[in-house]
Amino acid sequence: MKSLILPILTAALLPQAGLATSLHPLTDAGPAIEANNRIGLKLAREAAALEMAQKGTLSNQMYSPISLYTAVSMLQLGVSGRTQAGLTDVLGLPQDYDLHFNNLMIQDYLRSAPESTCATCRKPAVVGFENSAWSNNNAERPYTFAPNYLSELESYYRPEVRGLDFKAAGSADVINQWAEDKTHGLIKNVMSANVLAQLKWVLMNATYVEANWARPFSPMYQGEAPAFTTAKGQQIHIEMIESEQDVATLETKEFSVAEVPFYESGRSDLAFYVVMPNSVSDFQSWARNGDALDTTFWNSTLVSLRDQKTERTRIVLPKFSFSSQVELFGSSELTAKMGLGFLFDDRSTVDFRTMGTAESPDTVVGLIKQDNKIELDENGVKAAAVTLIGGIESTSIRPEPKARFIVDRPFFYAIASRSTGTLIFVGAVADPSQK
Repeated sequence: MKSLILPILTAALLPQAGLATSLHPLTDAGPAIEANNRIGLKLAREAAALEMAQKGTLSNQMYSPISLYTAVSMLQLGVSGRTQAGLTDVLGLPQDYDLHFNNLMIQDYLRSAPESTCATCRKPAVVGFENSAWSNNNAERPYTFAPNYLSELESYYRPEVRGLDFKAAGSADVINQWAEDKTHGLIKNVMSANVLAQLKWVLMNATYVEANWARPFSPMYQGEAPAFTTAKGQQIHIEMIESEQDVATLETKEFSVAEVPFYESGRSDLAFYVVMPNSVSDFQSWARNGDALDTTFWNSTLVSLRDQKTERTRIVLPKFSFSSQVELFGSSELTAKMGLGFLFDDRSTVDFRTMGTAESPDTVVGLIKQDNKIELDENGVKAAAVTLIGGIESTSIRPEPKARFIVDRPFFYAIASRSTGTLIFVGAVADPSQK
């Protein structure tokens, strides 16, 4: 691969219609894809900035825009009036936009399943989305979802709907087992008995991706593998993998980016994107300022990579596996920065009457929580997320030799659909040895 020295991407280089209308075949779903990317990147950006302010450095990060977006959309179906308008504003959508129909189109387009049970056959990417709605049927003050709400939820999100005594022993285990099953064992514990006992209802999304590389990587011998410089400036020796393949890359004065494709079958067009600032200090600055966790940046980068010719490149990546978790409570700074504080405030005019029956107690959101895990090795990537939104009666919950692309320093990453631009997972790797 020859050296590609390109100018820094600026607003002048961006497609005027934005990523969604520039890339994908789902024309009407453009605003929904933009909303998905926007809310997920905002969570990643604000969480990174808070950690930088508190600790001065960034740990490994992972978020699922599409899992968060889906859970919030399910919630949006259950609220009315100014509350529904407020959520639509947070998503950045027109008030009359057909949000839920287009969400169904996006997930049906991206969703896939193994096409063969052959043990020796090459497996295409697996992309799965599963939803559930849980109501507390404890005899003291049960909560019942309104039939109309469940009907609409079924039309667009096809959830499992289950009643459960949230205060009974073992109930948290039931929800945790659902999460484990839907993420193929990657995420096992999303709910504690103490928190569940305070909730009246729970909405959940599980998102799962398992994808093999288009061309397999090989482990590098320890003596040949480059050292990896962590976000703290320490050089460490870890397992690295390498491959020579045709990929699209870009280089600017500030960063390098590569699009590493996964094995495709049918409409499966996922790729792994690595955005590597040119120095550790640049990575820290980007984390503090949110430069690589911004919709404008990703719009321009994905569109530019789409137009870039692929070139034979030697790619070196670190192997890594880690989990991450983020929680939003009514009193947290992150909740305020996300613009979601009104959902938690039982003194406001939050309106959840659409979600429950007339006999159900009035509720507000008590918790928004996302658990993530990613594993990257020479075969490919497994990634999963579970997003949970729980409702309460009061805000009482509290927190718990060719030119090379050698990834030997901290980087940001994404797993995204190449044709639609939908971000499924985003994050940062500050130290690949960190679990």
